[in-house]
Amino acid sequence: MDTILEIVKARLGRLDTALDPYFETLISATIEKLREEHGIHVQPTASDNVLVADYAVWRYQNRDQKDSMPEWLRQDLKDRWMAERRINRDT
Repeated sequence: MDTILEIVKARLGRLDTALDPYFETLISATIEKLREEHGIHVQPTASDNVLVADYAVWRYQNRDQKDSMPEWLRQDLKDRWMAERRINRDT
């Protein structure tokens, strides 16, 4: 989770540690949401770390708004979901 936290902080331009506990909770909640609502089981890979960070940052930046998810993030989630189906089919 440390790697994801660092990516989140970099994306948000945060150098301090004041919000680290909040960001760590947001990351955990994002991983749960990916699993429960999207059927994506996050793996400790660079691409999954970036996906979780991107989704967590989007959730953080849009927490008080009803903006729709950007198409690039929606497509990343769809691609990862498809990869999950492919992995499960091959095992």
